[in-house]
Amino acid sequence: MNVSPSDPGARHSFGEFAKRVALVAAVGMALLLLTMATQVFLVVFTAILVAVLVRSLSGWLTGRTPLSERWAVAVVLLGMVALLAGLIALTAPSLTAQVEEMRKTIPTSVERLQKQMERYEWGRATVDTAENAAENADEYLPEPESLARRVAGIFSTTFGALGAVLVVLFLGICMAIEPRTYRDGLLRLVPTPRRARAGKVIEEVRAVLARWLLSISMSMTVVGLLTGIGLWLLGIPMVFALALLAFVFAFIPNIGPIIAAAPAVLVALTISPTKALHVALLYIGIQTVESYFVTPLIERKTVSLPPALTVAVQLVLGLLTGLLGVILAAPLTAAGMVLVRRIYVEDALGDRFPDQERDEAKAKSSDS
Repeated sequence: MNVSPSDPGARHSFGEFAKRVALVAAVGMALLLLTMATQVFLVVFTAILVAVLVRSLSGWLTGRTPLSERWAVAVVLLGMVALLAGLIALTAPSLTAQVEEMRKTIPTSVERLQKQMERYEWGRATVDTAENAAENADEYLPEPESLARRVAGIFSTTFGALGAVLVVLFLGICMAIEPRTYRDGLLRLVPTPRRARAGKVIEEVRAVLARWLLSISMSMTVVGLLTGIGLWLLGIPMVFALALLAFVFAFIPNIGPIIAAAPAVLVALTISPTKALHVALLYIGIQTVESYFVTPLIERKTVSLPPALTVAVQLVLGLLTGLLGVILAAPLTAAGMVLVRRIYVEDALGDRFPDQERDEAKAKSSDS
């Protein structure tokens, strides 16, 4: 039976279909905008970390010198630039040589590892699986024109990353120079009766981020020094480059040490499998010392993060935003814990933590 377009039932069915299509399109657009907004938020949050670092150093300086806040910020920024320039001037030649040597050494280590694995049944199966995957990937290699476009895309991505770094530095410096302007502007969005409470929460978030930066800086330094000393005692080449990798990747809890250990083990494998085992044990030992001795000792004076919660946040942000989310998972967890604790648990649910009860008791005693 044919249905006329003028039939009310047909118009109703078409209208329902159009509404569903519009709803799906709206949800898709909302998810796209949310993803873009999340990326922008992570960039802004990185700038906030830069501002907190600069303000923490300048605050320490103003407390011990007659410098004003603006001059202290200027001195800190100039000191950072001078320190970075000095490190580059002193270490760039040797670091460049070691990185180039590492680039030539690691492929040899991979070949040696492949030969070692082929001695065993499970190793041969793993190698065959990897080779089959590589052969299948060769079938989908792009044509030269497409390859050229991809190379151009890599360059544009690189310049995009450099642009993001410049944006982060610019925003961070602006926030460090005039923090009250941005703080007051944020408080304007809060209803007047809640502004005092919001101001305390913002200050607590800033303090927690400052303590976290202190904690992670000390942890990174310990890991870098222990790695450099351990590799030097083991007689591993390219000590400075590998120790620098360990120092940098220590910024990423849980995942960073694993990434930093991989090139060190591959470099040691060019000497002997025994050396590679020693290096692996060295990194495991350093991670154990850092996790169970150094970090708890530092966190007594700084900020404590539940490891399972940090890993969960890393997994979620890694799926949603990629590498940047994984890198910023720890400070975001620290800030998020403060917000959940103060805004949701205390204000919304009316619960009280021991430290809040202690502060309220102090306030009452001071009033009386």
